[in-house]
Amino acid sequence: MDRVQQALVDVRPYLGSHGGDVEILELDEVTGTLRLGLLGSCDGCPSSTATLKYSVERAIQEAAPEIVHIEVEGLAAPAPPPVPTTTIQLTPKPRPVGVA
Repeated sequence: MDRVQQALVDVRPYLGSHGGDVEILELDEVTGTLRLGLLGSCDGCPSSTATLKYSVERAIQEAAPEIVHIEVEGLAAPAPPPVPTTTIQLTPKPRPVGVA
C-alpha cells in the first residue's frame, strides 16, 4: 500500500495541472487488484483513459509490480462506434428561365 500511495503522490502534480486527482478506493493484496477513483476534472473526462494509461498505471507498475489489475471509477465511457453513412450524389435539375 505504501508503494502504491507513493506512486500516486508522484503523479499528482501532473493530474493537478489538469484539475484532477486520484484516490485509492481498495487494494486487494490477495488478487493484486487495485481500485482507484478519479476526482476533479479527471472524473468523466474523455482524456482520462490516456492519462490513466500513461501516468497513473505506469507509476503503479513501476512501484508495485505485484498489482496485476487496476479498476477505475470515473473513467469516461468509450465513444460509440461511428455510424456507417452513405453519400448520395444528386444531380440538380435545370430550372426554368426566370424562376429563382
